[in-house]
Amino acid sequence: MHPPTTPYLTYLRACRSGLRVMIRLGSPDHEDCRYLGICEMVAEDRLTPGGCPSTCVPAYLRMDVPTGRLLLHVDDRAITPAIRKLHFPPPGFTVLRPYFLPTRIGDQLGLPEPDYRIATGTYPVLDDGTFTTLSLRLVSAGARTRSRLRTAA
Repeated sequence: MHPPTTPYLTYLRACRSGLRVMIRLGSPDHEDCRYLGICEMVAEDRLTPGGCPSTCVPAYLRMDVPTGRLLLHVDDRAITPAIRKLHFPPPGFTVLRPYFLPTRIGDQLGLPEPDYRIATGTYPVLDDGTFTTLSLRLVSAGARTRSRLRTAA
């Protein structure tokens, strides 16, 4: 007999079904990734031991088909108080410069074209006690419409 399933357990399974990545927080405009945003994103299978500084957090990525948005689920256990205060404050997660999604990650997410970027803006933060989740707006570098994104995943 299977244990009972609750909506919350279903949600957690959905979060964990995404692509495992390591996110380096900060601005891609600065060599040391200072400031706010996403500086680097590496698929977990491409990480080298010790290859990520203290501003890195493990996460899951998946597409939300109805909205065409990229869901980023960061493991709460990896978010230190300093990282939470700087990168995930109450107003939201801020992306100061567009972050160009690596082609390999876009392919693994099933995106129809190779060139997408995470748009600038401030994104609301949802913290459920297990994951801190962001719903990020993707923009095609080829200026495709949102309806194309919706069919990607």
